[in-house]
Amino acid sequence: MVYRSWLMTWLLQMPQRLRQGWVQLWQWFRWMRLRPVPPPTLTPATPPAVPWWQCWLKKLWEQLSRFPLLRGAPPVEQLPGTPEAPALPIVPVAPVLPEPTLEVASVAEGYEPHWLERFLQWLDQVFYFWEQKIRDFWHWLRGFWCG
Repeated sequence: MVYRSWLMTWLLQMPQRLRQGWVQLWQWFRWMRLRPVPPPTLTPATPPAVPWWQCWLKKLWEQLSRFPLLRGAPPVEQLPGTPEAPALPIVPVAPVLPEPTLEVASVAEGYEPHWLERFLQWLDQVFYFWEQKIRDFWHWLRGFWCG
């Protein structure tokens, strides 16, 4: 007689549970009637309706633009008797020179890590230690179960 623990029994029933889960998911999809939606039909685009207040503002602007003072002054170039603007001088582009640097011979004396860096190194060592222990326990467990 072979002794099976509850964990081994539960693990051996996993394929059956997974199969049952997929069947339930498929039944749910059928119940929801999730099917691909046909693509929308292409119709000529119609412009959206213009709100009434925009129409009213457009009419008001057309009525007010009849008056010359409200239209605004013409640009200076269009005024009679305006002298021609002088041509702008052409300035050649100057080459970009590298910024001056100062080179000094230096020697690194030492490095003291930040406290956060030391803490993270310690944390890394602790995690590595526990990973090794869990790995050793897992190998022992596999040898115990599988013989």
